[in-house]
Amino acid sequence: MNKARKTPLRLVPTSTHDCALHIELEELHPTVWRRVVVPNSIRLPVLHGVIRTAMGWESGEPHEFVFGDVHYGQPHPLEPLPDDLLDETDVTLQEALGIKNSFEYLYDYSSAWWHKITVNKLDQEGPKLSFPICLGGANACPPTGVHGVGEYEEFLEAIADPKHDRHAEFRYICPDHFDPTAFDLTEISLQLKEITNL
Repeated sequence: MNKARKTPLRLVPTSTHDCALHIELEELHPTVWRRVVVPNSIRLPVLHGVIRTAMGWESGEPHEFVFGDVHYGQPHPLEPLPDDLLDETDVTLQEALGIKNSFEYLYDYSSAWWHKITVNKLDQEGPKLSFPICLGGANACPPTGVHGVGEYEEFLEAIADPKHDRHAEFRYICPDHFDPTAFDLTEISLQLKEITNL
């Protein structure tokens, strides 16, 4: 799915506060979601790591943030960014979000895993966050090697049916038991504690 890109033009609030992000993987049923608290001053490259860790994506595939018509991405050391993709390096969530309350995040161009992210400001006073906090979630993200919503649906059918044409292929991709309902808050929280450059 292509989304038009434009130059950013927005109002930027100046106050720093924590935000609760509701991260939902689009078009999957049952819904794969996480709720994570981060400061609105978090830089987009760090936010990418938070989303990837919270959702359970295991590899470092290319990604993109979409705030309305404005797209941010990670520079490649050997290739310039396309003209319509802005460098995310020094951009904060607060700057990119402006007055919006949601944005999209694309993980892995070839698989096109789109995430809808809703932002809720947390008004309560408290100490500065040392690391992101996961408040909850449900269901496992698709395993690495399964590309896109359609193939994930076929993957679930195939691993449950030894007679399915692609059973052996998907078992090779994902040899361990895969539970689509799995969500381990403790494990995700431990991994997020390693992200301290907020």
